[in-house]
This record gives sequence, structure tokens and C-alpha cells, in this order.
Amino acid sequence: MFPTGPQNPQQPPQQPPQQMSSVEDPFEMIGTAEVNEGGVYFLPGIYIASVELMTMRRTERDNHRKFIAEFIILQSNNQARPAGTKVGWVRDLDGRYPKANAGEVRGLLAATMNCAVEQVDASGSRYAVSPENPTRGRIVRVEAFNKDGSDFTKTRFFGLDDAQQAAGQQLLQSIMNQTQIAASQPQQQPQQSQQNPAQGFYNPPPMSDDGIPF
Repeated sequence: MFPTGPQNPQQPPQQPPQQMSSVEDPFEMIGTAEVNEGGVYFLPGIYIASVELMTMRRTERDNHRKFIAEFIILQSNNQARPAGTKVGWVRDLDGRYPKANAGEVRGLLAATMNCAVEQVDASGSRYAVSPENPTRGRIVRVEAFNKDGSDFTKTRFFGLDDAQQAAGQQLLQSIMNQTQIAASQPQQQPQQSQQNPAQGFYNPPPMSDDGIPF
């Protein structure tokens, strides 16, 4: 079941209700949208990633409302996106395809809580981007690919069960620990940091055929 938070939650300060009076409420779009997978920020590959942040912001450049999700990669089969890399994912809810983008957000929220898409409604999506940041630390599987030979990278998000969530939390803690050690001892591994700052933060266990241990 996707959490909905307290009853009658307050809107984030940057999104007062009066700013949305002339357009459709983005949370209502998310809560009723059809899922159409997509994405632009992950390189092609298969990942296990931890949610760091979900928020909604109105950009100054075009005054559009943007859903923003940030992740920490825990496992990857793409060397250009190793464990420890932070990745962003943004959807414009006032742009050219607001309904399709809202559907992609709904799919991500369902994967985050490992629930059916139908369980993600406007109240739940609003709570997901609240100051409480309730989805932080949730683990998802991400599949990114270039469709039909194009350079445009699409993404699909998949939910993980409780055992997989626990395993993902162990990966996250290991990465965070190693990152802190590397940051506190920057002079002890100069060659490694010159080659790739993210490389060596985590030595993953043997993987399955698709490159992911789950």
C-alpha cells in the first residue's frame, strides 16, 4: 500500500495552491495517469538504486512544475555509472507531454513502494514529495535502454520485496561507509581517485546473468 501521510497535508511553500488554480493539479494527474515508462538520466544498463529525494519544484526558466527524483546507484552493470554515483530523474508536468510524464512518475512511485500502480493516488503522490521525504532509502531496480537505435535513453522502474530491500540497505550502508573513509583519508589512495572517484567504493558480490545480485 502506498503511504498517503497525514490527512490534509500542507502544500510545500514553493507550490501554493493559488499557483495551480489555472492548470490541472499535478498530483491529480499522477494519481490517475496511465503508466508509460521512460527516462533520460540513467545510461543504458541495469541498476539497483536507492532513493535519495523526491520533490516538486517550479522552475524559474519556464515556470513549469518539475517532479525531481534523486538516486544513489548501489549496483550497476555499466562501468560509466558505478556504485556510489548519484543520478537524477526529472519529469516536466507542464511541458509537451504532461499526462505521459505524470504516468511515468506514477510508475516510479509504485515501484518505490513495491505496490500496484492503482494504489498510487493524488494523496500518496503529494506525500511522496513532502518535506518528510518518506521514500528516502527505498530501493528500486532500474532498467535503462536506448529504444529503436536512438540515443534517447528510456527507463523502467521495478519494485523489490522486503528481503531485497534489506539487502539493498546493506549495499547502501557499505557504500556510505567507504565514501566516508575515502573522504577522511584523501591522500592514501591517490591513484584510485585519479582514475575514477567513484571506483572502489564498493566491491560487489557475484552477480546473476543480468549483472544484478537480486
